[in-house]
Amino acid sequence: MLSKEDLGIWEEKTLSALYDFYLEDEKYDCAVLYAEKLIEFYKKNGFTPTAYLFTNLADSYRNLGDSDKALDAIDRGLEALPNDAELLVEQVYYYEDRNSSGIVEAWQRVIEAAPKVDVPYNRIAMLLNKEEKHQEALDILNQGLSEIPGSINLLGRRGHTYLCLKRYQEAADDFLETAENPKKQFTWWDIGVMYIEAAYTFWTYLNNAEDATKYYFMAEESGLIEKVYDKTILGSVYQWRKDYDKAIEIFNECIDNDPTDDFALFSRGYIYKQLGEDVKAQADFEWLIKEYEKIDKKSHDVYRLMGCAYLEMDMSDDAKDCFEKSASALKTEGVECFCVNQSWAKYYKYLGNYQKALEQIELAIGIANSVINNTLKREITLSLHTKE
Repeated sequence: MLSKEDLGIWEEKTLSALYDFYLEDEKYDCAVLYAEKLIEFYKKNGFTPTAYLFTNLADSYRNLGDSDKALDAIDRGLEALPNDAELLVEQVYYYEDRNSSGIVEAWQRVIEAAPKVDVPYNRIAMLLNKEEKHQEALDILNQGLSEIPGSINLLGRRGHTYLCLKRYQEAADDFLETAENPKKQFTWWDIGVMYIEAAYTFWTYLNNAEDATKYYFMAEESGLIEKVYDKTILGSVYQWRKDYDKAIEIFNECIDNDPTDDFALFSRGYIYKQLGEDVKAQADFEWLIKEYEKIDKKSHDVYRLMGCAYLEMDMSDDAKDCFEKSASALKTEGVECFCVNQSWAKYYKYLGNYQKALEQIELAIGIANSVINNTLKREITLSLHTKE
């Protein structure tokens, strides 16, 4: 005969097994039923439930569309397990989902209760960066890293914060430290992401083609570059290296994946023109312009790329019109971008006015000291000297 204690153990195991089964099978109504039975069993027998039980109960209620009961499950968990870090974090996530006020203060309370957990530092920094309080975000991340040295979440976030503060070398250092973390606390995909972030920083802000190329290729080797946007960047690197076959291969893949990928279409057209395949180039530029003309409210980027296509088609008046509209849209959008100055530099270079072109590319470099801007500056300077 089984003792009362033995029967209790088997009752708990049965309820737990049924709960896990329904949870895994995504039958959340049944999962909720057995989770509640399990919580009642623990309460009746004087046992303390696990945080896992309450967080998964909350997820089940959320999947059933009942956010009130989901939050109630977390609150009940904190009654049973005061100051449990996992439950405290989940509670504030629910407040964030509801756009509640005082989120930063709520995350601060989590830090006080569980200072060794990196999530609150990361979330506070995200919120502060969103409000453009970048120095405050950096301060909270440094506080977090003093508590949790080497945290990959905090290092990656600090890298992005350094970018906001235009402290580009420090940003690249953080991205690389995250990617090369010996603890291997993350997947190959995350490693690749950090290599791409470092490479992008070297490419766009530090005018360091050697390191940028190195880390883009390391990201490619890691198997990361799956997203179309990332592939267009990689295609640009091959294009800059004049490895046109590889660049076209990448841009073709991007276009196959998304026939409206404007950057890939323009870049492929540009390469075709460099290779003397004017018919193919013209087709890409015309298709791009035709698609852009369908857009009612065009952004500065749309006008810019449209103008560049016109310029490659030797339609300089149309290009000028687009660049003027790009500059006007940029003012309306209220963002700082080097692209308009770069576009004017290309326009004046096309006209043979190399001095004006040089002035414009210097302005572009002042905003983004990029490999591409500096490459264009060298071309303009060479043309200016040749003219003289």
